[in-house]
Amino acid sequence: MLKIKNLEKNYKNFNLNMTFDLEEGCIMGLIGKNGSGKTTLISTILNIIVKDGGSCMIFGTENNKLTPIQREDIGIVFDEIHFPDNFKIYEIEKFCSLVYKHWDTNLFRKLLADYEIEIIKEVSELSKGMKMKLQLAVAFSHNPKLLILDEATSGLDPIVRDELLDSLFEFVRDGKHSVLMSSHILSDIEKISDVITYIDNGKLIFSEYKDDLLEKYCIIKGDESILNEIAKCDILGVKQGHYGIEACISRNSFKGENFDKPTLEDIMIFLNKGVI
Repeated sequence: MLKIKNLEKNYKNFNLNMTFDLEEGCIMGLIGKNGSGKTTLISTILNIIVKDGGSCMIFGTENNKLTPIQREDIGIVFDEIHFPDNFKIYEIEKFCSLVYKHWDTNLFRKLLADYEIEIIKEVSELSKGMKMKLQLAVAFSHNPKLLILDEATSGLDPIVRDELLDSLFEFVRDGKHSVLMSSHILSDIEKISDVITYIDNGKLIFSEYKDDLLEKYCIIKGDESILNEIAKCDILGVKQGHYGIEACISRNSFKGENFDKPTLEDIMIFLNKGVI
């Protein structure tokens, strides 16, 4: 579906270099701190920003050589809607029916009903959550194979976020569609993703199956002596706890039975804390 190899984008104070694959039927969660390069990466994948080197293959074709029909197979949802505020929903429907060859008006109307969006309303009358649902309805209604979301759940209330995640689960259910989704809300990423891709300062730190990643580590608590028999290379990070230290370590390196299973957020916090 998406194959990235040594993809480069260079700026004066920032260099992106990335290699990973997104398979069919897979949801990939893209995570990283602010300024890590997530939006730059997505913009480069979409050829909004022109790459400086490497390869970005979408549906087996280089991203800057996609045909108009292939481009229709990519659905995009950003954190801000790009339709004019004074557009009514039925005007968006008409516009999209002219732009997209495979536009499905019946599906769009069904999604509007499911999302409780009135077709006579203007964009300006919609809440942030409704605007996000509208973008999702538009993206689904031109029948894409690949859906790319950049911070699409940002600022949404938990109920709307949960509805959006359910829509993504349904989208990939047939095994022929894929999702690349960036978000700072790690609980959403953990809930929905098959693969977690973590980038920092434009570099790939890891791209792993979520279940393998969460099984790889455990959290232990106690005084500093608990780390005496743990090799430094097996310690992901250490932080001060209420009654001593907490450490996230390789599960294979720990022979005891008293440990906690980490969440994705735990792993990210410990990774950024580092080893004392």
